[in-house]
Amino acid sequence: MENAAEALKIAFAVLMFGLALTLSISTLSSANLAISNIVELRDKTLDYTYIASTEDKRIVGAETVIPTMYKAYNENFRLVFYKRVGTDLVGIPLFYVIDVNTGVRKKDELGNDILINYLDLEQEIYGNTEQTNPIAHLNAILSGDATGTVFANQLYSAYPNGLYEDLIKDNYFEELLGEYYQEDAEAGKETPGLEINKTKKRVITYILQ
Repeated sequence: MENAAEALKIAFAVLMFGLALTLSISTLSSANLAISNIVELRDKTLDYTYIASTEDKRIVGAETVIPTMYKAYNENFRLVFYKRVGTDLVGIPLFYVIDVNTGVRKKDELGNDILINYLDLEQEIYGNTEQTNPIAHLNAILSGDATGTVFANQLYSAYPNGLYEDLIKDNYFEELLGEYYQEDAEAGKETPGLEINKTKKRVITYILQ
């Protein structure tokens, strides 16, 4: 009789141990899933594959440059254009900077119109209408036709037929890919903190060949 009672106790203990082990595994799995979901929500870079070095390069033409220009606004990366003058890289002016609300060209500290050699949604301010959004702006400077938009004063006289015809269509560019953390750039130095909590930004540089 005592042996039967002991056997029942041992069986009950084994059953409780099995239940506890199953519950522990289930709890740990749930916690791991929750942590993974939190990390994915905080890390905005998980949806992208970045090339870490500017040593990765290729020669490309309009069929690559134009789609990339449109993607620059949709995916918030920076596109920069240069040409070689001797051993130096000099920015290729693309368009004038304007106040999108008035269409008036902005001035630098010396009172001169500001020309820039990059596309960067983070640095440029646009409205929310069809006539003032980034795509309308890009359409205008590529075609040289700003009809119906506020971008007439952005057009650069060096491209009377637009950027596409006068700069991109018949040329080739060396493409360099890189990236940086926006928080580090804003601070002017590397800032402390986990990389997963920083916003990584892609930079694509085009050098006229």
